Amino acid sequence: MHTSKHLAPLFALLVSAAPLVAQSPPLKSVTGQYVLQRMHDTYVGKWYKTLTFTQKTSTYQMDGTALVQTWYESMRYTPALGTQLRLDVGDLKFGRGVLYTADSTVRITAGQPGTASAPGNEFIPLSQGVYLQPVAKTADELTRLGFDLTRGYQTVLDGRPVWVVGVSNANDASSSHFVIDSERRVLLYSILVRNRQSTQVNVGGYVRAGNGWLATRIDRIARGALLQTEEYSDWKIDTPLSDALFDVQQWSTAPHWARKP
Repeated sequence: MHTSKHLAPLFALLVSAAPLVAQSPPLKSVTGQYVLQRMHDTYVGKWYKTLTFTQKTSTYQMDGTALVQTWYESMRYTPALGTQLRLDVGDLKFGRGVLYTADSTVRITAGQPGTASAPGNEFIPLSQGVYLQPVAKTADELTRLGFDLTRGYQTVLDGRPVWVVGVSNANDASSSHFVIDSERRVLLYSILVRNRQSTQVNVGGYVRAGNGWLATRIDRIARGALLQTEEYSDWKIDTPLSDALFDVQQWSTAPHWARKP
């Protein structure tokens, strides 16, 4: 397990999918292409290509109680397949989980895969793909997820510079957008709007991971309520992962780093 200094959070947990409220006037307009290029160029050749971690997942119920589970996540990037994220839900013996890419989702039940469907995982392009793959590919993935990369601006939030991509000003609550720390060039939060419903993902608890960064806490919010909290531990980077681990046909038989001998 690697340990390193935490990146101080830039703002407290937001409890509603509200537009960004800047603390100073916008400084200048930017495009998503510009932001993605800066992110990529900062870490190209430096970012980790594999990641594994144990995840404490707290899912909040209507009565205020939380269902707490242990999940296991494995991520890798290859030029041929891009970024793949394997998520195992609970004890591996039950064969429950999901295989994500930026474009598709395959759910696994009792070790058997369902049919791949869109959309994919919106977190993948901005947490991993942007640093490893061509910028044009990341831009295409984000556009298909619903982000308008032609709109954006630079401003200051809690005394730190940020880029906001997907909206032209802080009053737009109807469009998907994401916020990037423009110094460290990592994702801070995103708001994804689908069918007029907003889901907000807050990203924090950053630690150094090799020459890159890893967020160790994710909060998901919708309709003003905290839906789920993810807390990561026992993380490792750049360890070899077999092709079989990301093959849905070998979900239960592939060698898995979390499986007890």
